[in-house]
Amino acid sequence: MNFSEITVQELKIKMDENSNLQVLDVREPHEVQVGSIPGTIKIPMNSIPMKMDDLDSSKEIIVHCKSGMRSARICEFLAHNLFTDVQNVKGGIKAWSAEIDPEVLVG
Repeated sequence: MNFSEITVQELKIKMDENSNLQVLDVREPHEVQVGSIPGTIKIPMNSIPMKMDDLDSSKEIIVHCKSGMRSARICEFLAHNLFTDVQNVKGGIKAWSAEIDPEVLVG
């Protein structure tokens, strides 16, 4: 595993402190429509290989999905493609909704 994991509490602190943070939501568009974390970059998992130029490999990137499984695979992929500071959100948006913001619905 070439990446670390953070909790939604740690993500919330980072987002509050750094507006320039890259938080990548790799869920499908129909999932994002139901609810999403404000300020995230939304690129579906299967589009990541074609959209890597939209991401800055010199900056920290934090990846989330619904529960943490797809985002872990994307973290591995990014780490193998010269992204050096990659983190996966444990529990994904389900944890965010449960622990940080219940108004963010999970599809």
